[in-house]
Amino acid sequence: MRVLHIAKVSGMGGTERMLLGLLPHLRSEGVDAHMLVLASDDADRFVEPLSAAGVPTQTVLMNHDVSVRALPMIVGAARRLSPDILHTHLFHADLYGQLAARFMRIPSVSTMQSVMTFFSRQPYRALARAAHANAFATIAISQHVANYLHSTGITTPSKTEVIWPGIDVGGWRADQDRRASARAGLGIPADAFVIGMTGRVTQGKGHEVLLAAFEQLGEDPTVRLVMAGAGERFGNVTALASRSPFADRIHMPGYCPDIKSVLAGFDVAVVPTTPDLDEGFGLVAVEAMAFGLPVVASSLGALTEVVADGVTGTLVRPNDDAALALALRALRDSPA
Repeated sequence: MRVLHIAKVSGMGGTERMLLGLLPHLRSEGVDAHMLVLASDDADRFVEPLSAAGVPTQTVLMNHDVSVRALPMIVGAARRLSPDILHTHLFHADLYGQLAARFMRIPSVSTMQSVMTFFSRQPYRALARAAHANAFATIAISQHVANYLHSTGITTPSKTEVIWPGIDVGGWRADQDRRASARAGLGIPADAFVIGMTGRVTQGKGHEVLLAAFEQLGEDPTVRLVMAGAGERFGNVTALASRSPFADRIHMPGYCPDIKSVLAGFDVAVVPTTPDLDEGFGLVAVEAMAFGLPVVASSLGALTEVVADGVTGTLVRPNDDAALALALRALRDSPA
């Protein structure tokens, strides 16, 4: 079976990491998976490792939300590949890819990886409904996403399958050598208590909330904060961190292609997402769990499906830096 996957990519985020794990695995299982990237900004951060993993990948430059090139390029790629299924991911790929599938009469599937709040407004709702009406089925990566799609009328329960993303946990455990190497690379003492966050530095990820919580633990000189990732708000968050009275204990290494090498140095992972973003799944929480790390996350969106409060982690009120600090202090004082 040959499947052409399509997604608009501007960097390496949760959707891209899911595809980077999924597509090589599908090919190893005999599925002829191909990738067409509607590329902008830092799309190479996804394209290069995906190609290196053996997935045939094409790119179409798409720096804006509307592109006259996207549809004919998708149609051209589909004609060359003759896929059995066309699989779109997120809004832009749904809009152009599902139209191409309809035009070429190719069976299609859509995967929704996030809650897109603009679907509550027109014309986005009508466009999304039309795209998903064409798809044979819509895959929602959490029940939270499925509920949103149903409440907005984008698709129906009878056409929706909830499939939680997974990761290959091989190689995710940290040993002492790996831990020491990760900390040495960041200039962090071996005996420090490291609070860590990974992911794109964008609006709604909660970096400011974590900084405020960290400052409430600042009286302890052994506590360090690592916020790994890049994005449009990297400069803003870096400037805010530089003004902290504990700036010398805040580490922002930027984009890290090998996320395992960063997680290996953490004692706890934080996912402080705020309500203005919501959370369609929370892959970073799963990755941290694969390392055996405790997770402190906001009690919103699909994070309540991923993190079992008091079992696999701790859920705190969104935007509540005091509650977050309290949870982190409890973990510092009871590391076992």
